[in-house]
Amino acid sequence: MFHPLGLAWTARARAPRDLANRAGSANLYPRMKTMGLLFVAGFAASFAGCSKAVPRVVDGGRDLPGGLPVGDAPVADAPKDMASPRDRYLGDRSPIPDAPAPAEDAPTPWEAPDAALAWVDDFDPASPLDWFISVGGWTSWSVTAIGAQGLLSQGIADPMNWTIAHSKRQFAKNQIIDVRLRITERSSATSLSQVVVFGRYDSNMDRGIGVALRGDGAAVLRKRERGLTSSYRQATPVSLALSDWHQVRLELVGGDLAAFVDGVLVATAEETDPAVAEGSVALGCVGAIAEFDWVSVTSW
Repeated sequence: MFHPLGLAWTARARAPRDLANRAGSANLYPRMKTMGLLFVAGFAASFAGCSKAVPRVVDGGRDLPGGLPVGDAPVADAPKDMASPRDRYLGDRSPIPDAPAPAEDAPTPWEAPDAALAWVDDFDPASPLDWFISVGGWTSWSVTAIGAQGLLSQGIADPMNWTIAHSKRQFAKNQIIDVRLRITERSSATSLSQVVVFGRYDSNMDRGIGVALRGDGAAVLRKRERGLTSSYRQATPVSLALSDWHQVRLELVGGDLAAFVDGVLVATAEETDPAVAEGSVALGCVGAIAEFDWVSVTSW
């Protein structure tokens, strides 16, 4: 049985604690409110980020995931499992830097021994064509006779699809490929328009290493793997006026890669992938019409 005085004492004793609790609750409420607002704001931002459509970039008429860094991605970053792989292209690509003045000791093309000359094709109209089509079809390719001489022509500037012709002959890993060519039309003055000379090309895997001459006035070494191509390094500006003939050289010696245009070094890189070894030479176009006068391959 409780005594009334006892109850009164208990009430008085608890009163200070109740006031303290209420004061603490009053102080805690603004903090909880602030935390709640921050949580709601964070959740809303996360939701907006998740629901926002990922931008997409297009090359060759195929969509590729967006969010890629400006400029050419390294070869190692190229995805291998894309259903419809095509080149990466970024519409907001940073401007190509001005070409540096050539040094007096600038690298020059290899002086390969004559004994290593493996093949020459001047596209003689009277001779059987020594080429296959690995990407696209023969619809756009033809041999044009100019007197006793011939030109291999690719006659459709299709910016949506690649077309690649490759030699029937296979060559050893070390390859020096010389091609005389001219570009007569481009679909655009962007990197969507390319003419590429490939070496170590494997038609079964659609894999090889090439130098690309782009519509934005640049040259770059590229690796192609199952239809997807990525640049080794940043592109280099070159002067390639339409309908002018140019001498293009691709050197693949061991793991050292180099490309020359009209005898001037435009790109170097290194390749350590053992899968990219021997193969054929190939000529590729996307968004460009080009003619090829002759091709020679030195190999050992």
